[in-house]
Amino acid sequence: MIILTYILITILVIGIILVLKKTKTKKEVYEQPERNVRKIIRFGDKAGFIGLMEYSPNENFCVYYSDGHYEKSNWKLGNLALFENEELIFKKQIERPNNCKVNNNGTIICCDWLNSETFEGNFISFDKIGNEIYSKKTKANLGLCSISENSDFSIFETYSSDNEDSNKIFLVNISTKETRKFDRPISFTSSYINLEKETIILTDRNNCKMEINFNGQEINSNYKTQLKEKNLLNELLLYYEKIPDKTKFKDSDYLNALTQAVEGVHKTYSFGFDKIYRKIGEFHEERNEIQKTIFYWEKAIKLNSKVGIKRKLEIYKKTVANNS
Repeated sequence: MIILTYILITILVIGIILVLKKTKTKKEVYEQPERNVRKIIRFGDKAGFIGLMEYSPNENFCVYYSDGHYEKSNWKLGNLALFENEELIFKKQIERPNNCKVNNNGTIICCDWLNSETFEGNFISFDKIGNEIYSKKTKANLGLCSISENSDFSIFETYSSDNEDSNKIFLVNISTKETRKFDRPISFTSSYINLEKETIILTDRNNCKMEINFNGQEINSNYKTQLKEKNLLNELLLYYEKIPDKTKFKDSDYLNALTQAVEGVHKTYSFGFDKIYRKIGEFHEERNEIQKTIFYWEKAIKLNSKVGIKRKLEIYKKTVANNS
């Protein structure tokens, strides 16, 4: 019995050693990343820091970057480096470089998150030898970015803040420095600038795509159709939130989505049933269907007396009573 126990322990120890050795070897092996796919890699002597890397579409260039951080009480700047065919072109320090991209001619775009306690960021573009060719500071935190195939245009997004830069997309003509800003229509995980059509294609986390023009306007209704086909009810309701009332109140699909949210198999709590009942009532109010408005607003009031339609509801009820 003792011998058997000793054998089992020996096998277990050998197994652990092999696993650890395999893990260590795996970390040290350089892996060629897929095109434009980020991977955390130890750069070793090539760049001298640990961070993320991203290749150009033709894979001739690779941008390396690492975020700034505190070491104890001292702030350490982030790093940015560009390689062409595995040869270092330049290396510099930036406060907090993130979401960096490089194009086929070596042009880099970078979202500098900045070391700040307020909402702000700095979008920067560098040429192949590291000269700054464009920069734009914002009063909101920066998100994702992308660059066109010819490096002339780029976009970057901002997140929520308490000022005019909140939840925006900035379209930049890098060569002329012209910058446009418009509302960010959806949250997206990737974007593509179509120069031939002068449109931007935004892809969300559900792989649904919205196409907008260079003024930020949606050019078709394909995005709504994709949400409907995939039964993404919550996302569909969020989509309608950004559409003017006069437009969505004419869309029967909007009423169907609201009804499904409280009655269908895909019930959602994201907006709260009180608010959804209020919205259904508002839909019928716009069509002068007052009885239906009262019906749904009373449902909303029962769930939340402060949903915001109490006075109007009382007025409609008195009007109906006086006319009956």
